[in-house]
Amino acid sequence: MLSTRKSGASWSSLAPIGSATTQGAPALVTLGTTTHLVYWGSNGKFYHGAFSAGAWDSASDPVGGASRQSFGLCAPTATSQGGSFTIVQSSTDSNVYAQDWSAGWAPASPLSAAFDAKTTASPRIVTLSGGDTLVVFSHSDDLLLFSRRRGSSWEPATALHVDLGGASAISPGPVALVALPNDAAELVFVGGDGKPYASLYPGVAPWSPPAQLAVPALASTPSIATGVCGDDAILAYATSDGSVATMTLHAGTWSAPSPISGISGASFVTIATRP
Repeated sequence: MLSTRKSGASWSSLAPIGSATTQGAPALVTLGTTTHLVYWGSNGKFYHGAFSAGAWDSASDPVGGASRQSFGLCAPTATSQGGSFTIVQSSTDSNVYAQDWSAGWAPASPLSAAFDAKTTASPRIVTLSGGDTLVVFSHSDDLLLFSRRRGSSWEPATALHVDLGGASAISPGPVALVALPNDAAELVFVGGDGKPYASLYPGVAPWSPPAQLAVPALASTPSIATGVCGDDAILAYATSDGSVATMTLHAGTWSAPSPISGISGASFVTIATRP
């Protein structure tokens, strides 16, 4: 696993992070002046590393501790809250677990024992504007579920959409999730029919019905980030022909696609913003 960082207008040379090898995308969060990394190792176990004072540590801290190290079947995702952060992952027992770090690891906590997670698609977690955390993940039959943590307690995992039989209510892959103002969140996913859909969590259930986005066929799950310059969110995606475009969400309405020129052969896209 390699890292680079930007200072001014220049990126540093790629450098190894200890001897870490990973499967899937690593999760990154920043707490103060330290950036934390959590990744799914090549042996199926989860590890933690930290970047501080211009250098990475060995990135070999076992998530959960050496005697109870967590492991799973897909990469974790993470979100921060104040001086701590939370990861969420699908485990080998087909459940979804959340795990907190604050100067050390808390035990893994199952979100809901009543539902099986889809182990091939990483769950997504965000911190809502009011401080609660929200997780969206796929059931073993691709049905989308969500759970919200209020204080220290997770609510039972619940289906996002009432239309349980429609292709627009399921997702065979990972989803894109971003927090919005007023405890809201926006979800974008590729449905069972291969088409992209968006759904709004307005701060309380229910979620809005999935609305198909007017974009070409996608090459992969889109990436979503907090909006800037008056927009609530910005979405980036790669199409099946290798081009890349963005869309913005403003006052509940998605803009028309805005192609990024000079890009071809793209398969995956990630976007981030700096307010």
